[in-house]
Amino acid sequence: MSKEGSLEAPTRHPIPWTEPDFLDDGKIDAELRRVFDICHGCRRCFNLCDSFPRLFDLIDDSPSGELDTVHSSDFKPVVDACTFCDMCYMTKCPYVPPHEFDLDFPHLMLRYRAAEHAKGQVGFQRKQLAQTDRNGKWAAKVSGLANWATAEGNHGMRNMLGDLAGIHPQAALPKYHGKTFADRAGEVPALITALRPWPGAAVFKAGTQRRRHGSGLSIVLRHAPVGTGRSGSGGGKRPQGRR
Repeated sequence: MSKEGSLEAPTRHPIPWTEPDFLDDGKIDAELRRVFDICHGCRRCFNLCDSFPRLFDLIDDSPSGELDTVHSSDFKPVVDACTFCDMCYMTKCPYVPPHEFDLDFPHLMLRYRAAEHAKGQVGFQRKQLAQTDRNGKWAAKVSGLANWATAEGNHGMRNMLGDLAGIHPQAALPKYHGKTFADRAGEVPALITALRPWPGAAVFKAGTQRRRHGSGLSIVLRHAPVGTGRSGSGGGKRPQGRR
């Protein structure tokens, strides 16, 4: 007897990217249709990323109002709208593993894009924009100029970016900072180590987005009742007077 999901912790299966069928177009299309049909019948994710409104509009506007009259060639905008935030998997979807439906929407979108890349369907612009760590490192060295060029009010530069890089002129782009999040965290007097945190410690992983654009969080942490610092810098000792 099946039961409603999301009552247990999700189980994340490893991505089987080495298996021969992983990039098979027919298998991918069949899995897209299986997952999309489940999503169509549920719709709990309607208010997350734009993948879901696009999918539901695509189905609702089809001749039958069902997935069977939607062409597979129309799936790409749904895939492109996925930001891999994982909110659908972690918080919304009732059919993630260990449920028998075994639904993992973000991993399926990743599989579709991997197949695109393998077939040489990813253009030069998209490949360069995907180099977020490199781009952030370069832009941080000239953060003032980069922020001026990418400001929404700078219509001339934003239109040029739209033509050269395919970035929408009205897209909200993150601000760059000369000092990374790790640099700013290291300036806070109370230090911690992420390797041996004590009960109640807040540990943040400074990924690409946080390293280049996360100055605001370090400012908040200066006034929050938690210790902050670089991994390994505090030797595992609890900062005195900060719990």
